Amino acid sequence: MITRQPKRILLFFFVLAIPFNLRFTPFVDNLAYHSGGAPPAVLIYVYDFPLIGLLGLFLLEITLHRKPLRFGVVDLLAVLFILWNVVGIFRSVDVTLSLYESFRIFKLYLAGYIVML
Repeated sequence: MITRQPKRILLFFFVLAIPFNLRFTPFVDNLAYHSGGAPPAVLIYVYDFPLIGLLGLFLLEITLHRKPLRFGVVDLLAVLFILWNVVGIFRSVDVTLSLYESFRIFKLYLAGYIVML
């Protein structure tokens, strides 16, 4: 915990916050229950805050050319899956739920990619 590397501190808080699954909705007072998938609202989880910090450090390292941006086969398949999910929005019964689910999938991919680095 006592380190001068902010990435390690943010990773520690990210991993520590995931099991709690605490979330809040800043724009909705009463959130309707949804049995599967993403609820119909913007949810902010506790682990989103260290994830935003990790994303900022990642973008800073790329712009300063400290780390190259690499994409592998798994990344290509994940991006294709996200794009296929976005295309599926047009055939969806509830577009709002589909948009929130696509955003949740993108956020999970981003978390995995940043933690992998």
